[in-house]
Amino acid sequence: SGMGTEIAVKSTPAVFGGLTANYTPSKKLNINVSAYYTSSQTFYHVSNVVFNDGIRGIDHLDGKFILNASIAYEVIKGLHLRVNGKNLLNNRSREFFKTDEAPFMLLAGFNYEL
Repeated sequence: SGMGTEIAVKSTPAVFGGLTANYTPSKKLNINVSAYYTSSQTFYHVSNVVFNDGIRGIDHLDGKFILNASIAYEVIKGLHLRVNGKNLLNNRSREFFKTDEAPFMLLAGFNYEL
């Protein structure tokens, strides 16, 4: 029956975790840092079953550590300026099956709350 059998599944990371820290030194300033880690994995897509050639439908994904940060400042009541840094360490390895690399991004913007 297989009851009690344990199998290591390679298509999901064995280790995944993260943290978020939010610091508000004043009413107008907010600093946020977030990070996560995922270990390597070998993903098997349905096309691996269809072709069964040991090549197609298999994707090896490296482990990766991602660090993000954002700073928000309230210039006047209700008007917030923001700067976000995504993937600060520029880890360009893929994270999902056959996806594009995600490079470092620096984003800026504002929002106004009535």
